[in-house]
Amino acid sequence: MNAGKRNKSIALLKVSLVKDDSGQPRRKAAEIARVWSAWTKKSHQDGAQNERRQYRTRHIVNIPFRKDLCRGDQIMWQGLTYDIRDIEPDSRRRFIDLEVSINEPGI
Repeated sequence: MNAGKRNKSIALLKVSLVKDDSGQPRRKAAEIARVWSAWTKKSHQDGAQNERRQYRTRHIVNIPFRKDLCRGDQIMWQGLTYDIRDIEPDSRRRFIDLEVSINEPGI
């Protein structure tokens, strides 16, 4: 991919479980880095629910290679949080493609 297409600055968020004041576990995200990225839209069908198909827009986000990301971590772009669904490094481990979808609490 042409480096000039990586023109969107995103925040990479590491997600961990912490206990709140009442002792209940909750997810907490902490920013670990800011990187330049390139985005491509990809729609995905999430299966049948009440005989209707649910479609959720997913994106492929290309960033420089990192070892510290995993499924379940998040990215933030333009004030919106996206969950990382899949990670695919290129063969030379220079870049990775993150498959992400918008974070919808409760899903």
